[in-house]
Amino acid sequence: ALRKQSDWRALVLFSPFFGITYGHSLLFLLASFLNRVSPKSVWKNPIQPMFLTHDQAEVERYKQDPLIQRMITSRMAYEIFRGCVSIRARAKEISLPLLLLKGGEDHISSVKEAKVFFERTSSRQKQIKIYPHCFHELLHEEERKKVVAILREYLTNMGLYQNTDK
Repeated sequence: ALRKQSDWRALVLFSPFFGITYGHSLLFLLASFLNRVSPKSVWKNPIQPMFLTHDQAEVERYKQDPLIQRMITSRMAYEIFRGCVSIRARAKEISLPLLLLKGGEDHISSVKEAKVFFERTSSRQKQIKIYPHCFHELLHEEERKKVVAILREYLTNMGLYQNTDK
């Protein structure tokens, strides 16, 4: 979204990852160290399915999905953390209209860092909506209809969506 913003009409972010909820700095240091000494070493993916959504059927689908990556290399972990640092530092460069949607009980990505990112953007038209009782996967939560309604309203107001279901 930073390059050629003129090609885009708006930026909509669902549960963006700008840092982990707990221990971000410590894990970034660990990932940096491991990237230097053993970049190809493999760790178990730390994402716990039970923290994705309150919908247990979705949690079970996630656990069974063969396309979900269960392992992560030190290099990948380091690059993810490095990307978080970079985007937070460059947030002010974002001037696109922005809608940021986030679960208030997200245990995977930091709500605090999402709010900091939102405040740092230079977007004149921006809106943040925190769903207090939702986890990370907003479109798989019980409140998904509210999330979709906000998205439709936003896109309609931006002239990017026209409801044809009438």
